[in-house]
Amino acid sequence: MRVFRAKLLRNHWHALLIIPLVVIVMTWPTFARIFDRDEFWLHSRKPHDAWLKYWDAWHLERVLAGQAEYYYTNVMFHPRGTTLAFRAISTPHALLMFAFKQALPADDAYSLLYLLILCFNAYGVYLLVQHLLRDKWIALYGAIVAGAHVWFTGVETAPDILIMGTLPLALYFLDRSITESQGRFAALAGICAGLTAYIGIYTFLLLLATVAIYTLSLAQKYWRQPSFWRRILLLLGVCAAISLFRFYPMFTDAATLGEGLSRHVKPKPGKDVLELFLLSRNPFTSGFLHNLFNAAPDAIYRDGYLGYINLFFCAIAILHKPHRRRLAPWLLLFLVCAVLRQGDYLVVNGRHFTNIVLPERLLRHLLPTTFGQLSETYYYIIGLLTPLAMLSCYGLSALLRSQRAHVRPAVVLLSALILAGEYYLPREAYVLERQKTDYIDWLRAENERQIKIIDLPQGGTRKVYHQYAQTLSGYPTAFGEANRNYHSARSYIDSNYLLNTWRFHQPAVCAPLENSTEYIAALDMLLRDGFTHIVMHEWLSGEQDLSPSFAKVQAAYQDEYVSVYRLADMRQNCEPPPLPPALDRFAHSTFALPGNGSSIVSYHPSESIDPNTLAYLGRLLADWESFHHLYRHNGEWVTQSAGQSAADGEDSLRNKRIVHLIYDASDSLPLLPESIEFRDKFNLCRREAHDDGAVIELYLSPRFSCALVEPNDLPQVEYENGARLENLLYDFNQDVFDLQIL
Repeated sequence: MRVFRAKLLRNHWHALLIIPLVVIVMTWPTFARIFDRDEFWLHSRKPHDAWLKYWDAWHLERVLAGQAEYYYTNVMFHPRGTTLAFRAISTPHALLMFAFKQALPADDAYSLLYLLILCFNAYGVYLLVQHLLRDKWIALYGAIVAGAHVWFTGVETAPDILIMGTLPLALYFLDRSITESQGRFAALAGICAGLTAYIGIYTFLLLLATVAIYTLSLAQKYWRQPSFWRRILLLLGVCAAISLFRFYPMFTDAATLGEGLSRHVKPKPGKDVLELFLLSRNPFTSGFLHNLFNAAPDAIYRDGYLGYINLFFCAIAILHKPHRRRLAPWLLLFLVCAVLRQGDYLVVNGRHFTNIVLPERLLRHLLPTTFGQLSETYYYIIGLLTPLAMLSCYGLSALLRSQRAHVRPAVVLLSALILAGEYYLPREAYVLERQKTDYIDWLRAENERQIKIIDLPQGGTRKVYHQYAQTLSGYPTAFGEANRNYHSARSYIDSNYLLNTWRFHQPAVCAPLENSTEYIAALDMLLRDGFTHIVMHEWLSGEQDLSPSFAKVQAAYQDEYVSVYRLADMRQNCEPPPLPPALDRFAHSTFALPGNGSSIVSYHPSESIDPNTLAYLGRLLADWESFHHLYRHNGEWVTQSAGQSAADGEDSLRNKRIVHLIYDASDSLPLLPESIEFRDKFNLCRREAHDDGAVIELYLSPRFSCALVEPNDLPQVEYENGARLENLLYDFNQDVFDLQIL
């Protein structure tokens, strides 16, 4: 073993030294930040995927501790929980993250693992190129082509998309198993392929496609040999056996399977062809290339950049006749992934040619279960990088074939330096202030037996940040993230008025006499299921204004970033607002007569009614045809109206049969504006005065007798269907029957 290590260091010292150095430089200051414990720092400006992977590692830790099942959780989408069969849990990453967290803070462990993944990818390509071309320096260049690609160092950081090193490793072992007739290498290729299913489904599918195409190229020479097919079957058998546990949970529930497979079967917008040839924000080439292609200054191109030095080497490889046969599988893989990556239709420099249909759209219609599974076509870059590295290395090999031995390393290093300059993007990081999670310490001090929370607001990166916060608190939460089975996961949310309203980023307001029954039922449902607190992350709100949800509730905890409300206190939202004394008297009056043709006029010299109270009055007095409140402001009359009266206009009072006038006698007597004065045409039939100054007066149209509203026993008519006719007055005058009904 000691001899092997010495030989490895002697033969491959350049790769062992240069690859980590390139990774560190291309991702700087990620390496330096690993040793900075002062702030929570992530190497990606958009931490969406990081939050998910923190939760995955925490979930795996709970699984290992016997506190959770691997493919199910009820700590999110609580209390019903959800399957995790379709969640993109990268098991190797989660295991290593769990291990690194034993010695490092979570953010430092995540950053260190990110750098190691890039090195792993590069070494996988290095091994493949060195095996096929028998040149360790050219293999170094191939490692940098794939391992330091801008997709990994400047764009994508999700481990299920990031870890692609098993793909070149599978090809390496496959080639050795066939060319050297070694069954153990076929088994190793199957192990690499099978383990990829636990890294990411997208990467696994692209690996299978790559292995299939490369196998076809090998079959041209070896298909007559029975050992060839035995090794292919061994590879497939090992791969199937290892990946079975990953896919079996998906197929056990037909409904969940159908939902998961149909989630991303949708049109894929075209990707701009310029993304292959232009890298925005590159400090060396961006300005020149933007001008060259006449690209919009604010356009961002970075997902699929190939690099011009790579294209130069690819062209040399294609023109070099001795290499053409060996190029065939790599060229085919490159073209397939490059074309499929472009989406449904052609886009060039921002111009959408929707009438030019591309293969991805055709294949998705023919095989939706297969080609419809990639949520975004830029994931094809995973399958594109290995053939790009191989084509570039074949071209570089052809260029150096006649060069002296001491020149070759210098040319490779110069080429690698140029490529690194082309790939380079300044690091955009994300910093999370640790004070934003201080509320968790307060929650732990609460006297609740078990805390269950509702995190707000929801949507986008917000809901996945809540998953990171859950790794710190451990508390079950009502919301969560379910990639492909979100409809089934949110069944509890859909059944609850409060949760469903918040899911649509709307404030949940309790309006007494309108939705208070539904509101209280939803609140009681949450309380029965053990929910205790609502955590409002104010710093995440953005344009979402959920503050009306807590209009009448005092926060139990509040700081610069977060407000925490006790769920039981939310019942206060349904308490009716206090009414002005005179109106409160009227609400309990014995001679209030609602109905069509009946109106209410409230008067106060200086006090207006706040909008919430006015809305409540509109519902409370809904049986009246109209309601007006009058007050004076800056010497002018102002009228507030509720219910139907908002569109009626003030003059409509003259056409009513009954008008109730409500005022406070402790103030001056009501002097109504001419536009709403009605008393000269109505009869004052009843008046009720109270010790607190509240006065209620009832006016009737002259067409009706005041006897109709006097506290006497008037005739009533009861019908068989239960209806009853009241306020009935009749009289016989000679031969005329006079009947009055209010």
